[in-house]
Amino acid sequence: MPDFAVRAHLRDLEPVVHGGARQLIAKGLDPDRLDDFSASLLPLPPPEAVRDAIAAADPRAYPDPACTALCAAIAAIDGLSPEHVLCANGSVALIYAVAQACMPIGDRALIVGPTFGEYAAAVRAAGGQVEEIRTDRPEDVIDAIDSFSPTLVFLCNPNNPTGRLWSVEDIDRIASDAPLVLDEAYMGFLRPHRPPAVGPGRLVLRSLTKTHALAGVRIGYALGEPALLAAISRVMAPWGVSAPAQAAALAALQTPAPYQTALDALWQERERMTAAIAALGFTVAPGSAPFFLIDVGD
Repeated sequence: MPDFAVRAHLRDLEPVVHGGARQLIAKGLDPDRLDDFSASLLPLPPPEAVRDAIAAADPRAYPDPACTALCAAIAAIDGLSPEHVLCANGSVALIYAVAQACMPIGDRALIVGPTFGEYAAAVRAAGGQVEEIRTDRPEDVIDAIDSFSPTLVFLCNPNNPTGRLWSVEDIDRIASDAPLVLDEAYMGFLRPHRPPAVGPGRLVLRSLTKTHALAGVRIGYALGEPALLAAISRVMAPWGVSAPAQAAALAALQTPAPYQTALDALWQERERMTAAIAALGFTVAPGSAPFFLIDVGD
């Protein structure tokens, strides 16, 4: 029998390690009895309107492949036109899609770390090479662009897991030197609110998974030029955003009050927890997000 011909660059790729239930179960632990601090999600049960929207979604019909209503709602919030919005099954789907659409095999991508491991995994899955620098200085990023001539630059802002926030001026400088994939999945956590850093030379990614506690239904979106979004959409699976996910996202955006209350409480709790953890003798890394990184040694 003939074997499937697997692309050579895929044979030895390892999956990215994430926290969560899989690791806990592997250690013989019950995830329902533990608080999991590995995921930076808004600690809020979905509001009743979101639950009702999920329950009312028709499971028989195909979902709208263009997410027309959801794109229009997002565009109105961000002051854009709907053709500048592309929705997906979580922002991770967009990370993989932009790498597949824009990374010729053998080209390099620059990743500013330490950061989310799926950027590197997406580049390698597309057949690209990864160059990573660990810095919080825009000058270092510009120097690395000059050295490596990357096809894409991946930058998370505010960064996961450090919480480092890059200024709009820094973003503009980097995007003027190389095509920038700017992951703003956590930007909705910030106070005061910051609009998406849309502009030339960049693709901005955002997510409702984190800020609206929708990790279970998966919803993310990209903001960019229509021609780029159209090219990215061609490598994505059709009907990739389910009807319950679209309904849940719309209901969440139309019900802002519970999320605002939860965000206010989250920031208050951040201050309490960081002070208490520091009092135990652990170093809490400075950051601009409500999540934070702790040096626990081993």
